[in-house]
Amino acid sequence: MALDTGVFFATGDGAAATEQGLVNMGFSASEPYTWVETDTFQLLNHQVAPAEAVLRCADCHGGGQMDLRGELGYGLKASQAVVCNQCHRQRRSEGFRETHEEHVREKRLDCSWCHTFSRPERGLRRP
Repeated sequence: MALDTGVFFATGDGAAATEQGLVNMGFSASEPYTWVETDTFQLLNHQVAPAEAVLRCADCHGGGQMDLRGELGYGLKASQAVVCNQCHRQRRSEGFRETHEEHVREKRLDCSWCHTFSRPERGLRRP
């Protein structure tokens, strides 16, 4: 069964990632499933450079956490006030996880509502 890695990496919630993976495959989120222990080999196939320009693992992972907002572009496309005012008045933030969960899982809004990128493979609603 495929997990929705976007849900898993954002929340660390394996059950939620599995349920979204089921939906992505055309099943109901409530489809019964069981966990089994397996071995996996993960490919490094995202933005792979030519051999002479390849990064070492420690270039991104050596100092601890990666800079998702800055270097990887996951920051907001504008100030929080500007991004939030696209749809509603500014209000107290519930925190990243709660806000992200509400906007992506519940409202099904595409990443481009808040960020400078899109995830069309997730079938979310575009602005």
